Amino acid sequence: MKLNELVNKLNEIAQEMQDDDETVYTINENLEVGHGEGNYKFSFEAKKKEGSLALIPMGRDFFKDEIKGMASPELLKKPPRFTLEPIYDEMIANKFAIVVKSWSETIPQGFIEAIGSTLDLPGNESLISVKIKLGEEIKLTIDLVKIRGKI
Repeated sequence: MKLNELVNKLNEIAQEMQDDDETVYTINENLEVGHGEGNYKFSFEAKKKEGSLALIPMGRDFFKDEIKGMASPELLKKPPRFTLEPIYDEMIANKFAIVVKSWSETIPQGFIEAIGSTLDLPGNESLISVKIKLGEEIKLTIDLVKIRGKI
């Protein structure tokens, strides 16, 4: 998928999820060592969860702080961050829409501000693999990303 197609699809998804406060997505984000020094492989998967809202860990501060930061107009002024620790959690659709919307804004600028890390994208679009089923799942895999702000 070309980057401009991806950005358009992400905008479409964010718009659709914006008012949805009932659908829950299971989030799985992973950053692992890739080929060559300083290169990583980024994997992200979000799947629509069947079941109750009551199972969402509402007391977890990690996502609240991240979402607030992503919604900020100061998005590009935030210091880069990274973690190699996998992220497994759940998000309500309208909160996940904020994450997806931020991707549509940063991807054209050559980076992705994921939940756990800020990553520079590779120059080659063929290293980006995307699978999107509107309202069901999003899978994003990017090879040869670099951690933003690191050598």
